[in-house]
Amino acid sequence: MYLSPFGVTPAKVSKIQEKFGPAAFMIVKEEPFRLCEVHGFGFLTVDQIAVKAKHFRADDPLRIKAAILHIMSEAEGEGHLYLKREDIIERVEF
Repeated sequence: MYLSPFGVTPAKVSKIQEKFGPAAFMIVKEEPFRLCEVHGFGFLTVDQIAVKAKHFRADDPLRIKAAILHIMSEAEGEGHLYLKREDIIERVEF
């Protein structure tokens, strides 16, 4: 399996297949940051997979978008309703 070298279990592969259906393999291969949409896959884990598998650069727009969504999700969990642009930039660490 494509994700085995990254420690992704068969149970998590099933979650990916449930979420994306027949397009799962292509989505994981071409847009790995979409794994963040699957319960159990956080940005930090997906980032490691994406960087190793696709060699994403730190400034890749898909990577930056996923990082911002991760930060916003964390902020929501902390009770924030919004973050200022400066606060988002401050929280992003590549």
